[in-house]
Amino acid sequence: MFYSGGTPELFACNKINRKEKDRRILNTNLTTNISVAHALGTSFCVYNSQFVYIHIGFGVPVQLTSKDTLAILPSDIKMQAVSNIGVVSTTGTIASIMIQNNIVYANPTFPQGNYLIDLVLKRA
Repeated sequence: MFYSGGTPELFACNKINRKEKDRRILNTNLTTNISVAHALGTSFCVYNSQFVYIHIGFGVPVQLTSKDTLAILPSDIKMQAVSNIGVVSTTGTIASIMIQNNIVYANPTFPQGNYLIDLVLKRA
């Protein structure tokens, strides 16, 4: 992908929209749970009938516990449950998330740190 100035996320979404013009791609901001984690930038997802791309950025000041909500996906995505997705903080700390009923959870404990998570998943 080429960067032409401006916000990289918006450029990426526009590039996808031009490429897949006739496939109804939707871009939406995600609801994030600021009470357990501090948002870093804008969390969003881009999806069509087959796939969903999720970007979540957040800072965790203290360790989270299992099932602390990190983000809520739009209800019309209908994601299959994913029990264990490994993620790494910006300093190399390893953690895990899960997706269930369109909610992204910390799983089982989530160390403090800053996390930028990008996922591409197949829809149910």
